[in-house]
Parts: sequence; structure tokens; C-alpha cells
Amino acid sequence: MNCEKCDNPLSLNAKFCGKCGEPVKGLPVENTNEKKKKPTIKCGNCGYVGEAESNRSLWAQILAWLCLFGFWIVTVLYFATTKKYRCPKCKSTFIGIKDKNGNFVDQKTSVLKVIVFLFLGIALIGILSSVILASLNTARQKAVESQYPAGWTTYNAVSDGFSILVPHSPSFESSSDTTTGGISYEYHSYSAEKGSTSFFIARYVYSEAIDVSDPDNFLEKLMNGFVSGSESKLISSNYSNYKLYRALDFTSRTASEEMRGRILLVGETPYLLILSYPSGGNADADYSKFVNSFEIK
Repeated sequence: MNCEKCDNPLSLNAKFCGKCGEPVKGLPVENTNEKKKKPTIKCGNCGYVGEAESNRSLWAQILAWLCLFGFWIVTVLYFATTKKYRCPKCKSTFIGIKDKNGNFVDQKTSVLKVIVFLFLGIALIGILSSVILASLNTARQKAVESQYPAGWTTYNAVSDGFSILVPHSPSFESSSDTTTGGISYEYHSYSAEKGSTSFFIARYVYSEAIDVSDPDNFLEKLMNGFVSGSESKLISSNYSNYKLYRALDFTSRTASEEMRGRILLVGETPYLLILSYPSGGNADADYSKFVNSFEIK
């Protein structure tokens, strides 16, 4: 490049002529808006040599990325099985891409990208699942509690693996004993009161495996033991299935008190639910709320 006034040779980045001092006009300006060129390719199918064409449409890529939030495997498969470039003449992906040394090399799917997509998808699924499950549990608990009068609360006994509706948080006691067969066990009990009505939950924790091959017989023995221990008279009993568990519902009575109960067998672990109230009273509504809210966690 030379000076327009004195024709003096100028350096590439010169702003003024060193001989006459004339400002240099027409300096080359870098075009920052110039679109990034696609690589040069050589087609192994038709022999074309020139600029490559994108093999992935914009809409296909958008859809593939959207699938990452629910069907991440689609995203991984799309980018793992499709080539980035193709021949603009015959649309073949059997091409070589010109590298910095001027050699044509095969276009390969980035293994690193596939691994990143895979782990990102798994992480997103885990996060979304946790959020959805937490929301569902909260909504279910609110729905259950909305059916009952104010003051009832869902008590979660984490260590004993259950939840149940009670008028207020119950008190806890633990004791130990031995069965007639010589098996020791712990007796975890929870109790709450609402006026003259008492709510009672107990879990039996045995020190060794017990025989529950005949669940009805096992439940009956527990019921008889409770009736005998409370010095009450058995009025009625009937077997049922509560959700996934075998259960025995019963009613017993003393001179001043009536007791309605349900014993459930969860694996080898029995749970005892008792509601007691003065004889002659009616606690049907409270009993239904109480026993039918029992959930194994």
C-alpha cells in the first residue's frame, strides 16, 4: 500500500505517511459481523471440494434440546447419531473435513459431548423428579387434612415408619416384654387425647423373626392379648384388608369404657390402633378419621 499523495510505500497499519504526513485513507477494517465460515470438505461420494453444508436443521436442534428436559435420551441419540456437516451437492455425510494442516479427516461425533448430554439429562431428571414428588406429597397431605376439622394434625413417626392423623402431637413411650414363646420385643406406643376420647398407636418390634405364615391367627392372638390385658370384653371382630395389609377390626368394652381397634400386619411388624371413649358415647367419625389416615412410610 502506497501514499495517495507522494506514492511513498506505507506499512499495513500506518495511519500517516512518514514522508509527507498525509493521513492514510482506506484502512482495512475487520468485519466483526462476518458470518463464520463452515469448514472446507471433500465428499467421498461425489468428489465435491468446497464449503460444507449443515446437516442438522435449526428446528431439529431446537426440538432435540427441548427433549433434554423430559426425554433426554432423545437428545443424546440425536447428537450421537447425526453428523454436523454434509456435502451440499449430493447431501452425503461421507465427507472429509480439512484440518489446519490441509489434510482431509473424517468427521466424528464428539464422545465428550455425548457424555455431557447423558449426565446433564440424568441430573435434570433427578431434579425434576424430586420437585414433582415433593409437590405431590405436599398436595396429597393438604388434601387429606382439608377433609378434617381444624386442630387435627398429621403426625409422622419417622423412627417407627408411619404417619397418622391425631388431634395433637402424641406423647411417646417405650417398653419391653417377652412373648409366651420366649421372644423378646419392644413396645413403642403413642397416645393423644381429645376431651374424654383417647387415641393410641403401638408398634411391636421383635428381636427375632416371628411366624406369620397364618396372618389371621397371628392377628387374633394379638387381639386376644389386648382384650385380656385391658380387662375388657370382646364385642365383635372381623378380618379385612387395609390397603396392602391384612387387618383385624374389633370392639371391646369395660363397665365404663368402649374401645374400638384395628391391628395391621406389615410384613412381620404388627401395628395396633385403638380409640377409647366412655360407654354409651359415639365416636364413629373420630374413629374413621383416625384409623383410615394410617400410612406406612
